[in-house]
Amino acid sequence: MDFVFLRDLALTLLGFVLSLAGTVLLRRYFPLLRSREEFFLLQTLASVVVQAVEQMAGGRGMTGEEKKLLALSMVREGLERMGIEVSDSELEAAIEAAVRSLGRG
Repeated sequence: MDFVFLRDLALTLLGFVLSLAGTVLLRRYFPLLRSREEFFLLQTLASVVVQAVEQMAGGRGMTGEEKKLLALSMVREGLERMGIEVSDSELEAAIEAAVRSLGRG
């Protein structure tokens, strides 16, 4: 066997190993990055929606429960448009956090 053949074989194997390692790392860490981004989007959308609902409700005399239902519906619709799925409890927690932060602001 000559040196060129061995070098090419070694480079091919190295490329395969690096490709495999990259795939494993991507599969392991991409969901974490995506879920962080989705969490940020959920928080931001909830905050914007809560502010909008508060402004809309000002002259309509909406109850707190009506505002909450409207906000839940609007955030759920926005997330669905972006292809993001969250549980009902995560959605409610984000709305409640946005309401609390609005009260502090």
